[in-house]
Amino acid sequence: MFEVKVNGRVDKVIDGALARTSSAARYANTVLDFDDPERNSTFVQYNERIYLKASRKIKRFQEIITYYGKNTQNVINAK
Repeated sequence: MFEVKVNGRVDKVIDGALARTSSAARYANTVLDFDDPERNSTFVQYNERIYLKASRKIKRFQEIITYYGKNTQNVINAK
């Protein structure tokens, strides 16, 4: 899930589990620290859209790894 913020407040939440309303970005895996050296992409928000932007070259068949956010560990532990 990804929070879309407007003026610093959460306006919408995008649920990547829903194939009809999400994109291939839902297959990106996470690291628990933004500075993890394995991270090769990052989510960015432009207006009310979310994009997955490569932070370095990603080779064909290489796993896409990003940082979901500071609450990721709490969500994982809650399951």
